[in-house]
Amino acid sequence: MSVEDNIAKIQIVAGNSELNYLSGSDKRLRELDFGTCDTSLETAYTSLNQAFPDMNFVCTPIFTNYDTSGNLRYFDNQMNITTGGASFIQGTYISPQPYLLFYVEELVKILGYKLQKNTLRENKRWCRLFMVNGYRTTSFAKMLPDWSVDEFLDEIEKFFNCIFLVNQTDKTVQIISINSFYENSQTICLEDIKDEDIIKKYDADEELSVDYDNVEFDFPDIEDYKYSCINPEVLSLCTTKTYNRFLDVWPMLDSEFDKRYIYHTKDFNLDFVGVEINGFHRQRIVNRFSAVKNNSDGDITSLKIIPAEIYAGVSGVSDESFTNGAFTAAYARNNNAVDETSNETGLNELIKEGIPEEEAPDKIYVALYMGYQGLFVGAGEPTAQYKDYKLPMSATDTYYYINTDNFNYLLKFQDEELTLQLSGNQGLYETFYKNNLKIDTRTEYQFCFLAKQIYDPKSIFLIRNKRYFCKELHYIVEMNGLNDVVEGTFYLIE
Repeated sequence: MSVEDNIAKIQIVAGNSELNYLSGSDKRLRELDFGTCDTSLETAYTSLNQAFPDMNFVCTPIFTNYDTSGNLRYFDNQMNITTGGASFIQGTYISPQPYLLFYVEELVKILGYKLQKNTLRENKRWCRLFMVNGYRTTSFAKMLPDWSVDEFLDEIEKFFNCIFLVNQTDKTVQIISINSFYENSQTICLEDIKDEDIIKKYDADEELSVDYDNVEFDFPDIEDYKYSCINPEVLSLCTTKTYNRFLDVWPMLDSEFDKRYIYHTKDFNLDFVGVEINGFHRQRIVNRFSAVKNNSDGDITSLKIIPAEIYAGVSGVSDESFTNGAFTAAYARNNNAVDETSNETGLNELIKEGIPEEEAPDKIYVALYMGYQGLFVGAGEPTAQYKDYKLPMSATDTYYYINTDNFNYLLKFQDEELTLQLSGNQGLYETFYKNNLKIDTRTEYQFCFLAKQIYDPKSIFLIRNKRYFCKELHYIVEMNGLNDVVEGTFYLIE
């Protein structure tokens, strides 16, 4: 709001969330009091058998660091596996992995509101989604990225495709999906349009998280993500070779190593490339987190809440069976754990350089808690799982390929709904983003119209038999009350 010559000008913005405009938008997440977590062994064990909202965090095993050979060896929440169960290794660091929905609901309370409804709880995938944390702290706030409240709410709404509805009268908040909101929202018909004031602005520089025609993860420049989402320009230089079974690719790995081939297999609808591991040519799954692009001229919705790196490892069993099996665990890229490659900083360097500040993460890395899963074993298509030897596991997708000297096979989780893929039948686009309104943001329309009330800018506006999405409304409040002339900025709904 601005005031000039006793006239108040009010701008009402439509963005997804009302919450960030009403309270706390400039506050930093890490400065808020989200409380602390109980990291006792009793609570840690309890967390492994539950999910949100029964627990705010889970203590599933996570990778934290590499050894001197460059292999992931160090764990938090490390466990021994025995027949019929698993137990935490004595002395392992108990590291809570907070559920993302815990932060969403807790933030509503911190900002002074009461959560009336959260439809995200109704989805199994979201109740198992945790933020991968390697920071050795019990403070929930210190596990978060260095974002403002405004940034956090924007990214939450983009990722979950949801909206925060605020009732200022009773200070309550509802969190519902965008699709549900617009299915039940009112349409406002504007009739008194001032023709001389219609303005069109072409090639408008505006990104809206309503239209998901094109959506991608904002991955960092890290090798694992480069394989998970191969650069389209690199893909354009490759030839795709299709096989019926993924095992049919094996004979080609030596003779065609490093050739520009993408191997597609029909049995599991997977893409592979050949890579070298410990001197051997192996298969590596690629493009599981590729962007969805349906409109070359449209906006791109870029998500900063991204799948964590997942590594497949091998674990032995602590009994006399000499059993080994494969498992998956998330890698906590943001961590302050110390491994054997780290040397204590010398006194002289501390004097000259000072004590380094702890760096807060700039993204939220997430994974899905898969519960207790049998160790993967055998060279089947894909491999089977032990019934008696189970370990809590985390994942971001259904399929993984383990490559070690003795283990080289495909792992498959049975619940195909538990994936963070963007594409595919169970992907985020197909299940959460696809049915959103299609908004043409290339052209902004500015209309002046007459109105005697303040409209909700999140409504759909009908103007001359065409439906429009509202970006913002400008009202003028004079000494005698609300001026009838309202200026609005809109985008055409396709």
